[in-house]
Amino acid sequence: MSSLKSQQFKLKPITMAVASAAAIMAGSSNFAVAQDQVEEEVIVRGIRASMAQSMDVKRNAVGVVDSINAEDIGKMPDANLAESLQRITGLSITRINGEGARVSARGIDPSLNMVTLNGRNMPAVTNDGNVGDTASRAFDFANLASEVIGGVDVYKTGKASITTGGLGAVVNIKSIRPLEVGNKATIAGKLVHDTTVDNGIDGQSATPEISGLYSFANDDENFGVSFAGAYQQRDNTRSNVFINQWKPETSVGTDVFSRPGLADPDSPEDEVLNPMVPGLGVTIDNAPAEGQLFNLPSDVRYALEDDTRTRLNGVLTVQFAPTDNLTATADIVYSEYELEADRSQQSTWYNYSAISHIAFDNSAVPAPTIYQETYDGGKDVSFAQQEYTGVTTSSSVGVNVDWAVSDALSLAFDFHSSTAENISDVAETGLNANVVIANYADFSYDMPVLGVTIDDSDPAKGNNNGVLDAGDISGAIGTISHAEQTTDIVQLKIDGSFVFSDSTTLNFGVESREDTNHTLVGDGGATGRITMGNWGGVDPDTFGDDWEGYWTARDFGAGFPDYKDSSRDDEFLHAGWDADLGPIAAKMVDVNTSGVDTDNFNSFPDGEFKWNGIYNINREITEEVTSAYVELNQAFDLGDMPGNVVAGLRYEATDVTSVSSVQLPVNLEWQSDNDWGQELADEATPFSRTGDYSVLLPSLDIDLSPSDDVKIRMSYSKTMGRASYGELRSDVAINDVYSKTANGGNPDLEPMKSTNLDLSVEYYYSNDSYISIGYFGKNVSNYIGSAVISSDWYGLRDARTGPRFEQAQADIVAAGGNPQDEKQQHDQMLINEGLDPAVESTSIYADSTDPLLMWDTNIPVNDEDTKIYGFEFALMHWFGDSGFGTQLNYTAVNADVAIDVTKTGGQFAMVGLSDTANLVAFYDDNGVQFRLAYNWRDQFLDNRTQYNNEPSFTEAYYQVDFSASYDITDQLTVTAEGLNLTGENSRRHGRSVNQLWSLEDLGARYNVGVRYSF
Repeated sequence: MSSLKSQQFKLKPITMAVASAAAIMAGSSNFAVAQDQVEEEVIVRGIRASMAQSMDVKRNAVGVVDSINAEDIGKMPDANLAESLQRITGLSITRINGEGARVSARGIDPSLNMVTLNGRNMPAVTNDGNVGDTASRAFDFANLASEVIGGVDVYKTGKASITTGGLGAVVNIKSIRPLEVGNKATIAGKLVHDTTVDNGIDGQSATPEISGLYSFANDDENFGVSFAGAYQQRDNTRSNVFINQWKPETSVGTDVFSRPGLADPDSPEDEVLNPMVPGLGVTIDNAPAEGQLFNLPSDVRYALEDDTRTRLNGVLTVQFAPTDNLTATADIVYSEYELEADRSQQSTWYNYSAISHIAFDNSAVPAPTIYQETYDGGKDVSFAQQEYTGVTTSSSVGVNVDWAVSDALSLAFDFHSSTAENISDVAETGLNANVVIANYADFSYDMPVLGVTIDDSDPAKGNNNGVLDAGDISGAIGTISHAEQTTDIVQLKIDGSFVFSDSTTLNFGVESREDTNHTLVGDGGATGRITMGNWGGVDPDTFGDDWEGYWTARDFGAGFPDYKDSSRDDEFLHAGWDADLGPIAAKMVDVNTSGVDTDNFNSFPDGEFKWNGIYNINREITEEVTSAYVELNQAFDLGDMPGNVVAGLRYEATDVTSVSSVQLPVNLEWQSDNDWGQELADEATPFSRTGDYSVLLPSLDIDLSPSDDVKIRMSYSKTMGRASYGELRSDVAINDVYSKTANGGNPDLEPMKSTNLDLSVEYYYSNDSYISIGYFGKNVSNYIGSAVISSDWYGLRDARTGPRFEQAQADIVAAGGNPQDEKQQHDQMLINEGLDPAVESTSIYADSTDPLLMWDTNIPVNDEDTKIYGFEFALMHWFGDSGFGTQLNYTAVNADVAIDVTKTGGQFAMVGLSDTANLVAFYDDNGVQFRLAYNWRDQFLDNRTQYNNEPSFTEAYYQVDFSASYDITDQLTVTAEGLNLTGENSRRHGRSVNQLWSLEDLGARYNVGVRYSF
C-alpha cells in the first residue's frame, strides 16, 4: 500500500528562539508542588488571569474539558475565536482565505463537531466565496467576532447531559452574563492592515474595527442588562492558482495513453486507440511504466481576488432574579457577515489530443512536470471576470429559567429559536483570446508556470500586431449563479438535578428539537449559460471601436510575490488583462440587443445579464429529535484518595424528512468539442423520502487523586455525528456531462457512532502550572464513506456512443482524420445529420438510437468502520514571579485507514486527520503583556473526492502570531498584533506533490488598537 507520507514537525528559527528562551528560563526554575487540584483540562490563555480561570475549569470538571476564557471582559486571547481553539490539544482548524473558520477535534471533520451557544445548538450556513451546494453542519467561526464572547468550553468526551451531534467534540460558546460581570463597560478600536492588499488593486491599506461592551447590575444584584457589539471590516487580496480537474489515466507502455470509450473501429473490443503516440510527433519524457496510473490536468488557472469582509455582531442579555431561588435570563444574539469579492482569472483549458511534449515526475502516480500542447487551428486563453457577494445573517432568541424548587431539587427550562441564512450570488463573464497556437505549463515548481504562444494574424480573431492584447479578446460564455441556505432550530430543554447527599446527585432531562435546512441553488453554468460570443469567440471588432478601452493590462505573476524568484520569467505569461465586470456585461447586452449576431449572442434572461431564476437544487431536510437522559454523580474515597464518578445514559430518537424539488434534465446537448449542457423540464418535480433512527449513548467519567497535585482520569463514552444535509438529500444531480459523473443522496443514512476511551494523568506542580499526558481512542462505526455505482438516470441517452457516433468515427478515419479528436467527432456527427459545423449554435442532441448513458454516481453509504487513536501532551509553566510563562502541547493522532494513492475508485479514509503542535511564550507583569505563539499542523487529507475519486491533501502548515499590550493607566490600554508573521502560504495537492489542486499566496496581517475600560 502506497500512501503519501506526512512532513515531519519542524521548528523554524523564530520558533526555535522562543523554545530556547523558554528552556533557559525553565532551567533556572524549580518545579513547585501544587495545592488545590480538582480536574483535567487543556487551557489556551494568553494572559495569566485567563489561564488561571481556564485551569480552574479544567481541574474542577469530571471528564476531559478544555476551556478558553477572556483575558478581560470582551477581550479573547486571539482576534479570531478559531485561532484560539487551535491552541487546545487535540483541536486543529481549517483556514479559509487565511483566517480560521472551522474546528476539527482529534481527527474528526468539522461537520461532525457540535458548536453550541450557552448550551444551545446553533444553526450553521456557509459563506466561503463559492456558490453551489455548500450546506454544512460545520459552524463557521468567521461569522462571529471574538470580542462579544466571554469564553469557550470544549468537551472532548461524551456526557449524557450534553447535546448530541459532536462525534469528536462539543464546543460551547459562552456569552456574558450581567449578574456575573456586574457594572462594567469597555470600548475598543483597531486599525487592520493585511499585507496581501499590496498585491491587489482595490483594497484599503487600513480598515477599521470597533467593539464595545456595557454591563449593568442593580444594587440588589437581582436585575441586569448587558450588550456586547462589534463591527469589523477587513480587506485583502486572495492570490490563488488552481486546477479544476485531474484525470487519471493508465499507461499502455511506450504509447503511454489509453482513453476508455475510444475504440478502434477495426477492433471495437480493443479500447486502446491512443490520441498521442510518438508517431504523431509527441515527445514523452520519463514515461510511466505499462499499467501504471498517472494523472493529466484539465487546465491551469490564476485568480486574483480583491475581498472585503464585513462583520457586525451584537449580544443583548437581560437577567432578572425576583427571588434567591429563581433567575430568568433572556438573550438576543445577532450576527451579519458579508463577503464581497472582485475576481480576475487567467487560464487555459487543455485538449489531450493536442499534446506535443510531456514529461513526468517519478512519483508513485506520475504527474507532468512539463506539459505542452500545439494547435493547428488555434485555441483560446481566458480572462474571465467574476463578482461575488455573499451575506450571512444569524439570529437567536432564547429564554432560560433556573428554579431551585427546594434544597434538594432544582430545575432549568430553556427555549430558543435560532436562524442562520446565507444568500450568495456570483456573476462571470467568460472572455477569451482565440489566438493561441501553443500552450506550455511547468509543474516542477510549487507554483505552476503558464505560458502561451500566439498568432493573431487571422483578422477574425485578432488585431495582427503579434502581441496578446485587448484587441484579441472576445466574449464567450457568461454565467450567473444564485444560492440560498437557511437553517432553523427550535429547541426546548428541561434539565433537573436532585441532591441526595453531599456526595450523590442525580441529573436528568428531556429535550425536543427541530432542525430544518433549506438549500436553494441556481447554477447558471448548468441551467442557463448566456451566449455572449460563444465558445469559439467572435471577431473582437464586433464589440466596437471602444472595446480596447474596457481593458487594463495586468501582470498576474505580480500577484504572487512569494514565487517571483522561482518562476521561469521568460516562459511565464505576463500579458494578462483585467476589466470591470459591470461595463463588460453592459457591452454584451448592447450587442445582444442590436441583433447583429443572434447565433453567438442569445439566452440573455429578459434581455439582461442576470440570473435566469431557475433552481437546479431545491432541497429541505427536517430532523425532529426527542431525547432524554439521566446522569448520576458520586463522590467517593478510595483509601486516602478522593475521587468522583459520573455515569450517564442518553436516549435519542430522530425522524428525518428529505424533500427535493428540481427541474429534471430531459436531454443532453453536445455544444462543442468538450462542452455540454442540459435541457431541463419546464416544471420542477418534488419528491420526498424519509428515515428514522434511535440511539443509546452511555457515558462514564472517573477521576482519582492519589495526592493533592496529581489527578488520574478515565472516561468512556459513546458519541454520534449526523450525516451532512447534502448526503441526506433525496435526488440525484448530474455533476458533469462531459465526464459522465453524478452524485446522489441517501436519507436512510444512520448516524456515525464513536466508542471513546480516554486515559490521562495530570500533575499540577504549582498553583498556575501543570503537565499532562493522555491517551485517546475512538472506534467509529457506521462512518459514512462513498461508493460509486454505475447507473442510468432520468432516461438520459449518450450521443458519444451508439451507431451515430461509431459511424462518425469511421468517416473521420476514412477522411484521414483523428477519430479521437472531440472537435472532429462533434463536427462529423453534425455533417452526418446534414448540419453545418460552422454554425456555432448547432448542437447535437441524444436520440432514441443512442444507448442509455451510464453515470458514475457517487452516493454516501454507512459501510465504514475505523479506529482513531493518539496521545496528547501538554505543559503550562510560569517562571515564578518573573512574569514569563510558556505553553507547549503536541497531539499525535492516527487511524487504521488511509488513502492509497496508487488505487482508483472510491476509498474510505479519515478527512482532517493530522498531528498538531503549539508553542507559546508569554509575559504578563506591571501592565505589560506579550505573547509569541507558534502553531503547526501536519499534512492531512482534506477531501476524498476533490474531483470524482481524486483525493486532495492540504500540505503541512505553520503560523507564527504575536500580540502585545501596554496599560497606560488602569483604564487605557494600547495593543498591537501580528498574524502569520512569516507569511506562510497554503498549498493542496493530489496523488503527488506536482499534482497541484490549489496554492494560495498568503501574507501577514497587523493590528494596532486602543482599549478603554470604564
